[in-house]
Amino acid sequence: MSLSIDSEHQRLLAGYHPLCEAISALFYPYVEVVIHDLLTQKVSYLANNISRREIGDDSALENIEFTESENVIGPYEKL
Repeated sequence: MSLSIDSEHQRLLAGYHPLCEAISALFYPYVEVVIHDLLTQKVSYLANNISRREIGDDSALENIEFTESENVIGPYEKL
C-alpha cells in the first residue's frame, strides 16, 4: 500500500472515532467499541477498553469471511 493510500485509509478510519466514543458513552460501562482495520487485520481504535487490547493488536478476524457486499459486520462475540 503506498504512503498516500495508507494516509487516506487512516484518515477515513479516524472519521469513525467520534462515533465509537458516542456509542461507548451511551452504553457505558457495558460496551467496548473497536474499529478493526480489515486491510491489516489489526485493531485500529478502542473506546471504553474493557478487553485491555491495544491499538495495533491482532484483530483475530481470521475466522470471519467478509464479502464486499456486506455493509454490517457483527454483532459477534469476542472474549
